[in-house]
Amino acid sequence: MIAQMAIVSMYAVYAKEEFDLDSLHVGFAMSLGAFASVTTNIWISPVVNDKLGDARASVVGSIGVVLGSLAVLSSPIQASLAGLMLAYLGLAINSSAVACGAAGLTDAANRSTVMIGVRMLKSCGAVIGPVIGGWLAGIDHRMPFIAAAGFAAIAAVTQLLLLRSTDRLAALLSGRRSVGLDSALLGGEGWQDEYGTPEEIRDLGECVADLLTKRHYRWVTYNAALKALLSDVFPPLPTVSDEEHREGYDRVRAGARRQCSQAMMLNERC
Repeated sequence: MIAQMAIVSMYAVYAKEEFDLDSLHVGFAMSLGAFASVTTNIWISPVVNDKLGDARASVVGSIGVVLGSLAVLSSPIQASLAGLMLAYLGLAINSSAVACGAAGLTDAANRSTVMIGVRMLKSCGAVIGPVIGGWLAGIDHRMPFIAAAGFAAIAAVTQLLLLRSTDRLAALLSGRRSVGLDSALLGGEGWQDEYGTPEEIRDLGECVADLLTKRHYRWVTYNAALKALLSDVFPPLPTVSDEEHREGYDRVRAGARRQCSQAMMLNERC
């Protein structure tokens, strides 16, 4: 967003200094960029996102911004306008990829927080971009576009470094589509098992460890035996229908309660 706003806010200054364009012709130039953005969002971005995925499409968009920002500095003006359109093309691909990617990497528990956070960061970038661009333009009218290319390059490198983490997060979220729903049967896809985040796994592990300690299980000394016991206590539940799943859960819970009651009675006798 910093790169985008630096380009958008400073191109009029650059075109006036470099090509002596008046306000009318600068308006035409910016219209070409807007046209490139609109056509990209309609025909190009969906194809790139589908073929590459959101994270990799964002990298491609950032690279387009880098190349377009540097090409803006070319002569004659036709080459500069082509660079401007390329920059807008990259910005459109990146913006679509970020919006879709942010929504795709959330679940019902954190979607609003993530989307509001992304919007807030983009707004901050929209403020910072013109400030940096204006300051650099006071030194040299070409420098805002070099800076924009630098920020876009940072975005591309960051996305590349985080691709593996992004893929892991996407795999985790694919197992969380039923979180918060009344049923884990997702249409024709069948039963959807739930997978926890590292924080949820750690929280459950701490809860179970505390429970075993307070109930006098030697779960550290006999760790393997305890894991085998847990495997016996939690048998697989039927997943043909929600009714059968609930009935299976109720049977397991009733059996556990009977075992707990018998153990308490035995303790009282002792």
